[in-house]
Amino acid sequence: MTNDKPRSEQEGYKELLQEALHQRPDSLPNGKQEQVLKIGKKRARITNVLIVFTFLLLIQPILYISTLAYYIFAPTNAMEIRNVVNQTLSVTEPNVFMKERDMEQTVLPLSLQLHFDLYKRVGKKDIRIGEEKTYYLLSKAAKVSREYTTDEKIPEIPYIDNEVLSHPNNYNTSYNSSEEAQVLKGLPQESVVEAFVSFRELLSVQEVENMFPTIDIVWYAVNTGLEEKQKNDEGMYVAPIGFPADMISSLSGPFVSDSPHEEQFIGVLKSLQKHENLAVKLSRSKTLELSKRISFLEKNGVKTYGAVVTGPKGEVEKLMGHEKVRKLKVGEARLWNWHS
Repeated sequence: MTNDKPRSEQEGYKELLQEALHQRPDSLPNGKQEQVLKIGKKRARITNVLIVFTFLLLIQPILYISTLAYYIFAPTNAMEIRNVVNQTLSVTEPNVFMKERDMEQTVLPLSLQLHFDLYKRVGKKDIRIGEEKTYYLLSKAAKVSREYTTDEKIPEIPYIDNEVLSHPNNYNTSYNSSEEAQVLKGLPQESVVEAFVSFRELLSVQEVENMFPTIDIVWYAVNTGLEEKQKNDEGMYVAPIGFPADMISSLSGPFVSDSPHEEQFIGVLKSLQKHENLAVKLSRSKTLELSKRISFLEKNGVKTYGAVVTGPKGEVEKLMGHEKVRKLKVGEARLWNWHS
């Protein structure tokens, strides 16, 4: 009897232990379960946001440093892009230039922004005519934006119906010279004027300088073999190109003051040829045809068929009757600022 009692107690203990092991806790009420799930989801979202935020904080400086390195060491680096901008403006825009020292440069992750003012020489002063902003994704121009402050805006795309300088054998005209003479006559006598002058024949730079001793020549339009027909082999319109006169020079620009700009012109075109796609994107022209133009100039030399000049109203009026002037279009005018 004494042995049976402990055995029965052991068996009872085992049964209680088994029940405890297999017993499940009571489940939470439905409302409580939903609350717990919501809290869990909210915490998961916060965790994900913190992870993304931390990643962005880490990746931003990495991208910025990588972009800086790219624009310093890449073949088409920031300095090269700035040079292309300046060169393109100098050879494709008659009497329009920028001042290198005033160019603002902003580096952003994987991109670059350049912002600068546009100027014209009218009389003896450089007048601001607007501004240009260019945006780059690495070395590719993504957007070019121009805003002008002058009454007569420069056309967004150059074409036959808005050109201001024309080849001697090209009789397409976008303006009437007699009407331009009336405009010039109506200006105050104490005015200085910008004028676009087209010649009756091709001339050397020296011949043009000798023709106009009392006014300033600021830009030369150069014959490159395409200006007579005004189109390339594919039929696309080819806009004039040229170079600023020696008086429009700077220490850091594409045309410097240590030698005549006429001698530097082909060299600038060859430099620009290395980045021709970028130059086309930056210019108003849709094609530049630099290879053909360089070959023509190396074979035939530099001759000009037109020029942009500026001077007192009375002196510019005299050009209307010059034997070698075929056409003249009036550009910007300002109150007297002329001096010797």
